[in-house]
Amino acid sequence: MQKDTLTEAGAMLLASQIVGYWTAQGRKVKAWAVPVVDEAGNRVLGLWGVRSDMLNGVPLG
Repeated sequence: MQKDTLTEAGAMLLASQIVGYWTAQGRKVKAWAVPVVDEAGNRVLGLWGVRSDMLNGVPLG
């Protein structure tokens, strides 16, 4: 079964899971859901992604 990560609810859950994983590792990170936009800055309706303050998937510091 494929996980829902592209809806707002799915992206928010994924962001929460990312924060939870790194918190359990003793690291502090921020992750949040964002609407997907195209090259012109127009929102792609119904698609969401996850942003974070990590670099290459690894917490800073």
